[in-house]
Amino acid sequence: MSGLLITVTSAGYRALVNKPNTGTNAVTVTHIGLSAATFTANEDLTALPGEFLRLTSFGGVAVAKDTLHLSIRDDGPSQYAYRAFGLYLSDGTLFAVYSQPDVILDKSAAASMLLTADVRFQKIDATTLVFGDTYWLNPPATETVQGVLEIADRAEAIAGTDHTRALTPAGGKAIMDARLGEGAPSTFIKSLLNTASALLLRGALGLGNAAVRNEGAGNNLDADKLDGEHGAFYRDFRNLNNLPPDFNPSTHKHLWGDLSNVPDTAMRWPFWEEVQNRPKTMTPDPHVHAAADITSGVLALDRIPALPMPRVTGLESVLAGKASTGGGDMTGQWRFMRNNPAPDGSAYNTGNIELRTHDASFPRIGFHRSGADAIALTYEGGATVSLWTNSGSRHLLWHGGNFDPNGKANINGDSVGSMRLIGGGAAYYVRDRDSGRDWAMYAHADRIAFFNGGGDIVSITSNGAIIANGGFDDGSSVRLKCDLQPLPYGLADIERIVTRVGRYRDFYNGDGRLRLFVLAEQLRGVIPEAVNDDGIIIDGDSYGTVQYSQLIPPLIVGEQQLAENARRDRAQVAQVRADLDALADEFRSFVSEMRASREAA
Repeated sequence: MSGLLITVTSAGYRALVNKPNTGTNAVTVTHIGLSAATFTANEDLTALPGEFLRLTSFGGVAVAKDTLHLSIRDDGPSQYAYRAFGLYLSDGTLFAVYSQPDVILDKSAAASMLLTADVRFQKIDATTLVFGDTYWLNPPATETVQGVLEIADRAEAIAGTDHTRALTPAGGKAIMDARLGEGAPSTFIKSLLNTASALLLRGALGLGNAAVRNEGAGNNLDADKLDGEHGAFYRDFRNLNNLPPDFNPSTHKHLWGDLSNVPDTAMRWPFWEEVQNRPKTMTPDPHVHAAADITSGVLALDRIPALPMPRVTGLESVLAGKASTGGGDMTGQWRFMRNNPAPDGSAYNTGNIELRTHDASFPRIGFHRSGADAIALTYEGGATVSLWTNSGSRHLLWHGGNFDPNGKANINGDSVGSMRLIGGGAAYYVRDRDSGRDWAMYAHADRIAFFNGGGDIVSITSNGAIIANGGFDDGSSVRLKCDLQPLPYGLADIERIVTRVGRYRDFYNGDGRLRLFVLAEQLRGVIPEAVNDDGIIIDGDSYGTVQYSQLIPPLIVGEQQLAENARRDRAQVAQVRADLDALADEFRSFVSEMRASREAA
């Protein structure tokens, strides 16, 4: 048993105090009494309640200032159980008592009783107690007391927190394996541990002339850097890549009191005149009115019920004088009258236009002033239209022999098939109808050129090359762009671009020239914005093209990164030179000290 808290009696405390009251006496415990009674131990006891046996076969030893290792033994034939025991001094004083409700030990007649317990004192030094013969004691071993030890298991050995258990060689190996790895240390580590000096250790590690001091952040050593930069570099917001241009706040709320410059209309219901984007009309929802409620306006046709003609006042008489839109025979003369004068004041300001059908096979439109045709436009059938005068003269306007409109181009934009312009040395002019400016287009032996009066400005060669004297411009104003983001490409991407030298295939360009290329299929995986997968279509097959101007921004970023790397490298080289100079100074000083020491010796 361990950790039993024993109570020292008042008489026991008095026995410990020496006569001058200046210290304590060493007292001797000579008897131990046993009791089966149930009671609460207290300092006022002078005898052990219910004591039935007093033994002298016991021993004790202090294993700590507050702990007494106690052993009680009884080889007699008695049978009993006990719940308490008391320590008696040589003069019969009850020194201390321990009790508990449960049985401490139950002895049979044929068995020996042996109790080993660690008893703790709260207020006295256990080393002041002296016991008789303790040759048979088995106290727990401590750093100063020989005794019994429990062997630590593997988990307890690895934990390394137990102060009472012993460590075996197997436990020691478990500790080494847990901390250094199975079978550690390795042969290499053992060789390092056997090195006799720091210089030999550096040689064994292959450090050579690497720096031996000034380690740590801020000393320009690569060992504590990430991609060549110290940690402080990455804490600077300006050094981060792919920063968003805007930081949009998440949805949140504010109290009115937290806002400033709040307009008056935001804190009250606005007047109708203050509401923006008001509808010009307020279309009502579908609803119904009684007929008596409608006093004006025009009803939609689908709202008017179907009524028989006699129910509509005057409808039959009005329709009787109207021509049917469904067709039929019309007789007599039909005139389309114009009563107001002609706007140009001509003599025909009272003229009429009439449509007559004298013969179904010879329809015509006649124009006259006084009843006789002055001129008639006649359709004679087929593709023939003629103009007849009052004198009987016939003039053909359009017939199958003189004009076929299907073979003519519409000047207002109809598409035409192939068209060939054939001329001598003259140019073909294109005129801007708004400004009246002429642009000349003419063909040389090897190119088509556009001429503006001062020389060729654009040429297209027979090999497919386009030459612009003024160069090619792309719209680049910031006002023409949106969704601008930091460029995601740089030096690492430029290094991935594959370049080749070769020639075009004859079916595309047969000039046989040696050219420098990038490959659209490979470039698509690096900078896809510079590739048009369907840039060229030949015989139904699509071929990728490269817009080389799109490669310029990544090249610029790559050059900027190279410049930054160069600046950083120069700074590091300067620092290394400074460190080497300092080391050289130290070495020279060391050599001088060694010489002075040798000379002094």
